[in-house]
Amino acid sequence: MKLVILVCFCWIGAIIAGVASTGALDDAFEKQAVVARARQLMPRPIELTQVPAPGSTYESVAKAIQASSKGIEVTAGPMSVTIQTRDAAAYEAWMLALNAAIAQAPNYRWDVKTLCAGLECPGTPFSATLTASRIRSEIKE
Repeated sequence: MKLVILVCFCWIGAIIAGVASTGALDDAFEKQAVVARARQLMPRPIELTQVPAPGSTYESVAKAIQASSKGIEVTAGPMSVTIQTRDAAAYEAWMLALNAAIAQAPNYRWDVKTLCAGLECPGTPFSATLTASRIRSEIKE
């Protein structure tokens, strides 16, 4: 009789352990599904790269400024445009030429590579070199 009672308790313990482990497995699968849904909702990383403007952009900007600004020297290089004047009285025209350069290619982000304004500048009293680039974004998987 004692053996039967002991066997019954063992079976009852095994049934309880089975039910508990089944509940734990259900919880684990549910948590795994929640994590999978959360991963789908997470934003993917974005890579930003700076792409320099082609030389043709600088050439078209230089031509437009040269046609509209008298007394301003505009030089287009493969990676930049330089706007300068040797006449200190042409400061306003030089500043307008800088603004016009940026306005000529609004799809680009313009950076001032070099800038010197004043009579103590080496070479020309007013000189600025501008570079243009676009920001390209790419979603990483």
